[in-house]
This record gives sequence, structure tokens and C-alpha cells, in this order.
Amino acid sequence: MPAALPTHARSAPDAEVDLRFLEHLADQSKRVTVAVFCLLAVMAITAATRVEMDRHRRRSLIGLS
Repeated sequence: MPAALPTHARSAPDAEVDLRFLEHLADQSKRVTVAVFCLLAVMAITAATRVEMDRHRRRSLIGLS
């Protein structure tokens, strides 16, 4: 079974495929990381907006603005 052999014992095309696969995984990992940070940023902005809207709503209910 070629997959069980160490990398140096595999043929060059197999090692190249493994390297390309690892590069693909690294690219996907970067994309997921960026997507997660963007999602967190959107969530933080949404939460801050909600807090500000609640603050404004409370102030308007008691007649301060």
C-alpha cells in the first residue's frame, strides 16, 4: 500500500500530490480563518449597534433626547 510508505520512499508524483494537497489544505485553512474573523467582526458591529440603539431607545423613553 503506497500510502503507508514514508514520503522519501514514495515515487516523486505521489510526493508531489501530497505536497499539493497540503498546500490546498493550508489555503483552505487561511480562507476559513479570514471568514471566521470577518464573521466575528460583523457580530461585534451588530452587538455594538444593538447596544447603541437600546441606549437611544431608553433615553427617548425618559425624554432625554
